[in-house]
Amino acid sequence: MITASWLVLAASVVAERVKPATTLPHVKGWAWRSRFFVALEFVAVVFALLLCAAIHYWSGIGSLFELRDASLTTQVGVNFLLSTFVFYGWHRVRHNNDFLWRATHQFHHSPRRIETITAFYKHPTEVLLDTCLNFALSFLLLGVSVEAFLAHTACIACSQFFVHMNVATPRWVGYIIQRPEMHRIHHESGVHQNNYADLPLWDILFGTFRNPARVKLDCGFTSDQEARVLDMLTCKDIHK
Repeated sequence: MITASWLVLAASVVAERVKPATTLPHVKGWAWRSRFFVALEFVAVVFALLLCAAIHYWSGIGSLFELRDASLTTQVGVNFLLSTFVFYGWHRVRHNNDFLWRATHQFHHSPRRIETITAFYKHPTEVLLDTCLNFALSFLLLGVSVEAFLAHTACIACSQFFVHMNVATPRWVGYIIQRPEMHRIHHESGVHQNNYADLPLWDILFGTFRNPARVKLDCGFTSDQEARVLDMLTCKDIHK
């Protein structure tokens, strides 16, 4: 599954180059900056997983449920359903709480270019917290196997690649899984709301579902704000 997720990443990048849905703005320094944060996210994820695994092992804490004996499909399915629900709430909180917005999520919403690589453009704090939360849900709550955890993580990664792709997709896809057009609405300049979940079910239930056939809008912050990388990394509100 991990190998498959890398193949999906490569296919996503190729697809948006071959047939892009929209012409993205030229952003000075974006190429090297985005690639740097790809590497940084990888390091942060590995660090967080090793830290969580060490704490889990040495603390001897068990899990509330024991799903590891269920089929791999069941484990991944239950984990995906639960995690998309929890992360829906966690995502909304990061938008609505000023401190969490600045400390975790503001950085990800700053780019004007929404493309596959933007999925990796995150504040290190957000990567660490997301990884630890995913670990806790998988092992402390559900008690899934390591294999199921890796498969689930690969599914989430592929979903993130997909929603950030600069490609056009059919509207019906948005009722099954969040599609790129829906995520561009989430990143819309001056709005940054709605479509919080990878699984649209939760947005539908809580009234934040937006699924137009096509979108044509600007995303991210202003060019000057997007360039204030160090200010965002130090959790400053760049809108003030």
